[in-house]
Amino acid sequence: MQIPRASYRLHGGALLAYTAVALAFNWPLPLDLGGSLTGPVGGDTGVYVWNTWLFRHEVLAHGRFPLYTQEILSLTPPVDLSLHNYTLFTDLLAFPLIPLLGVTATFNVIYLGLSILTAWSMFVLARSVVGRTAEAWLGGLLFGFSPVLIARATAHFSLAAAAPLPIFLFFLRRAERDRHPRHAAAAGAAVAWAAICDPYYGVFCLVIALSYFAARHVRVHFGTRRPPLRVGYRRVVDTLIILVMAEIAMVVISGGVEIHLLSYRIAMRTLYTPVLVLTILGIARACLWLRPAFAPRLPPSRLVLQFVVIAGAVCALLLSPVLFALWHNLADGGVLHGPTLWRSSPAGVDLLALFAPNPNHALFGGPWREWLTSRPNGYAENVASLTIVGVAVIAMAVWRYRFRPPRVWVGLTLFFALLALGPFVSVGGANTFVPGPWALLRYLPIITATRMPSRYAVPLMMLFSLLFALALARITAHRPARRRAVLAAIGLALVFELTPFPRPLYSAHVPDVFRTIASDPRDVRVLNLPFGFRDGEWSEGNFSAATQFFQTVHQKRLIGGYLSRINPREMDRQRQSVTVRGLIRLSEGQRLSSQDLEDVKRRAPGFVDRTRLGYVVIDVGRTPPALRDFAIEAYGLVKLSESDGHELYVPTVGITTAALR
Repeated sequence: MQIPRASYRLHGGALLAYTAVALAFNWPLPLDLGGSLTGPVGGDTGVYVWNTWLFRHEVLAHGRFPLYTQEILSLTPPVDLSLHNYTLFTDLLAFPLIPLLGVTATFNVIYLGLSILTAWSMFVLARSVVGRTAEAWLGGLLFGFSPVLIARATAHFSLAAAAPLPIFLFFLRRAERDRHPRHAAAAGAAVAWAAICDPYYGVFCLVIALSYFAARHVRVHFGTRRPPLRVGYRRVVDTLIILVMAEIAMVVISGGVEIHLLSYRIAMRTLYTPVLVLTILGIARACLWLRPAFAPRLPPSRLVLQFVVIAGAVCALLLSPVLFALWHNLADGGVLHGPTLWRSSPAGVDLLALFAPNPNHALFGGPWREWLTSRPNGYAENVASLTIVGVAVIAMAVWRYRFRPPRVWVGLTLFFALLALGPFVSVGGANTFVPGPWALLRYLPIITATRMPSRYAVPLMMLFSLLFALALARITAHRPARRRAVLAAIGLALVFELTPFPRPLYSAHVPDVFRTIASDPRDVRVLNLPFGFRDGEWSEGNFSAATQFFQTVHQKRLIGGYLSRINPREMDRQRQSVTVRGLIRLSEGQRLSSQDLEDVKRRAPGFVDRTRLGYVVIDVGRTPPALRDFAIEAYGLVKLSESDGHELYVPTVGITTAALR
């Protein structure tokens, strides 16, 4: 089928315009692609840069299947990376670019390209729904450069690669409309693409598909003609609501109550359980009043099965290398995440954050940025601004132009908003203890892997951007003579609110001590102090992601390391070393007994020989003095150089080290 030239011009123009926005919104990053990053190298950004280097390094330097590595946690056989957020899509893009641009510049170029691609994919989806080009382009602008994605790019680079989500929804709609196998296959490919951008996005596609199917094919009718319920049912529920509210009041006033019933003692010291009961009773009372009736209108089961089989087969085929490694990882005791606890699992975004202005803005974002930074899990996890312009346009369309968007988009937007609020709704920093749907959905298989509900703000922003484009189309349809003026005014207001200019940047400078290590042709390991292991849920010792960022320069194996998920059995293997256990405790600022210190010292020559330890790098500002003094004495460290707060030493104990010098 021949694609019309007009289509090339249309999409080429959209991409060119998004490119201009990406360069302007990220300024001055384009001026220093090799020396700056959007996040600090000591945070997750450092690990994402390391990902882009490691994939290529494993293939070319070791000829190894790149889902395994011995560049970190190197005291054991190669480590499985299938549970690590490896960003395989960007790693593949980086493969040919690194020799031309360098690791850091490649990372930045890909980030800029992904923001453009994300905005364009939203434009494709919005145009297929709205049918208007300019309105769809502004919808793409709102999503691709939203506060949600800009904030995630300061730490969670993988979440900035959100392009697969709109593309998946686009092909999901096409498959439903045309019922052609190629669209089901394309939807499956989009799921695979999403999963290798960020595993969360693969699961999000599943949640989007299920919720879209429910919204499209299950209708809810209220006040149906059925025999009236007995008044007694309503009175029972009302009485229970009053009793529970009284119990909540007692807990709030007294700080907790304790009831003795026969030989049992019932203690109520928090509001989690009573508010949960009150919420259930409130839902029951609303159902008694509204009398909802569900009327499913399901498509032929054959078509549904055909879509699932084709999409699933294509997705599984494309992900087969990852699934193969994952199967081995899980068989070895790997877990997707730690236990999901009822009260202390990760919180969602604050309800107030949804209606805040852009916290990334240099003029008015400061107070919001400070507040969101103080929230659990930090700034990047809590930004969820739908923008004042976006909310105002939809509100104006509803109030003035009788905008009534399709219920499927309203339902999906509200559903993902509730998911993003997390297990218990917070407003202005105060926990209301009111449970949301995530309180239960987080226990479902596969979905439970998305343990951070605040990241549902990304698909929420996608759906909200679609509503924004629909609302804008409604307004311009009622003002055809002033369409250009309306679009220009709203577009300028949106650009003004979205802009993060000047973009805060962080140095990608590598201390000279690591370049000294890079000049050594020997196959040796590097020990960084403080030492430790870290993953997305826990930390032992005091490991910094900057260590792996610096590894992209010196390219020597590390003892210790950071992965998104570390197999518990792998950690057991690492802890078998007495030296490792001792270094972890000293890195945490703990003290070792004199016997333990002597034991680690006695093992120092053997440890140096066994690990082929070539260098020890001490981060002076982070290393406890007791650890520094111990390492210098135990390993006979001789100082080579010092730069940017890092000291470089070589050990002088051990036969192998002496032979290598």
